[in-house]
Amino acid sequence: MTIRPMLTALILYLVPACALGQQTDSTAARTINLPQAVELALRHNHVVKIASLHVEEEKHAKEVARSAYLPTIRNDSTFAHATDTQFIA
Repeated sequence: MTIRPMLTALILYLVPACALGQQTDSTAARTINLPQAVELALRHNHVVKIASLHVEEEKHAKEVARSAYLPTIRNDSTFAHATDTQFIA
């Protein structure tokens, strides 16, 4: 069986080539001041995001409660179409 050693050699050749082909993150670390750091932390803080979503949810709940005072129109109708061919036996 000469296929197995050739396959092993091919894999050993391609794996390092794939690893070397990946690009590295070449961005340098940026410097920020305190207000920028606070703004960045608040923007990415999950607790703040959840709290703002709760506030928005309560606003929508208030809109739903107010809409109960408005008049509503309801239509419960059905449509049936009968042709003469349906009654032929």
